[in-house]
Amino acid sequence: MTQPTNEMKWVIAQILLIDPTSEHPRIHPKRTEMKKGQLTKRLELLVQAYEEKNVPIDLEPYKETIKTLRKMRMQGEYQTLIDEIVLGVSVANQKEKQAKEARKKMDQSTIPSSKKREKKEEQSPISINETEKTAPPKGWLSSLKSKVSLLKKSE
Repeated sequence: MTQPTNEMKWVIAQILLIDPTSEHPRIHPKRTEMKKGQLTKRLELLVQAYEEKNVPIDLEPYKETIKTLRKMRMQGEYQTLIDEIVLGVSVANQKEKQAKEARKKMDQSTIPSSKKREKKEEQSPISINETEKTAPPKGWLSSLKSKVSLLKKSE
């Protein structure tokens, strides 16, 4: 029985994930039922594509994973490995969701107090109107209004 390493799990997870580069990893439901031969073939094609494009990464973990998968003779051993990877990703997603919900609750509890402060800081409509009347005219519209009012007074 071969012992799967963390590198091996990481390599296989790249195939199982919907989007390996995503911040929120999700495993495709049908890929959990993928046969060992199909997974091996996908890994071989991935290694071949990396080699053809001369991608500067270490391909040794990928090649070791392929060798280890080929050495697995029992279906239960392979399925246990897949289940471990799926469980690890789902636990990570659950922890992330719990943290997100906790942050959301914290944000919701702090929002009402900030709204109260905003309401206190707002001026009443009466004081705003008084300020507008006493404020010196600024801008082209107010100067135009003052000229029109002077013309009306002179007529």
